[in-house]
Amino acid sequence: MAAIIDVSARTIQRCLLDEGLTYRRLLDRVRFDAACEMLATRQMTIREIALELGYSGTNNFVRGFRRMTGMPPSEFRRRRFGV
Repeated sequence: MAAIIDVSARTIQRCLLDEGLTYRRLLDRVRFDAACEMLATRQMTIREIALELGYSGTNNFVRGFRRMTGMPPSEFRRRRFGV
């Protein structure tokens, strides 16, 4: 990421820390937002979403999503669409 925006990795780390974030937390948040969007489209399976977002498997994705919302992605989708 640092090379893309032409700054040092340390500069990015300092900026994130100034905002109370770590790279990991930022990545988790971006992935979560993308997952919610993908779940809302209902065109992708949970497995497809997990792989698209760079998770090594469905279980890791479900665990991370549950950590953010308190529910698995399938429940989130069901509540959102009443399915």
